[in-house]
Amino acid sequence: MMDGISKRIGSTLEWIWLPVVIFITSLSVEAWLIQTGATESTWGVWRFFLLLALLILSYITYFLNTSSRDAAVEAACVTAGPWGFYLLATLLYDFFRWEFVLLPVSCFELAFMLTYIMPAFAGFIAWDARNR
Repeated sequence: MMDGISKRIGSTLEWIWLPVVIFITSLSVEAWLIQTGATESTWGVWRFFLLLALLILSYITYFLNTSSRDAAVEAACVTAGPWGFYLLATLLYDFFRWEFVLLPVSCFELAFMLTYIMPAFAGFIAWDARNR
């Protein structure tokens, strides 16, 4: 029995690290932006996104241990999607300007919001496909 539990925990940790790192990093940067006054967000909004991140991580962790593992892996992987697009947009922006500058804060906040929307959307699509 212990072999099954340890195997299940190991396979869960295999996929959960990606959204954990992304949520920690994006929440840290957003907190720094709020602290420096570079954004119009407030600490109340930050706390809401922290709770939402914990909810999404709980969802992914729970479904990694059930028969809906594919939906959870999909939700874990799409958390990185907005940051890949953000990196690509920054590289293209810098290439055409011929200098290294970051995109405006509003672009960061768009990627930040999509980090929360995309896993929920992917999970809903997988849930809908499974229940048909």
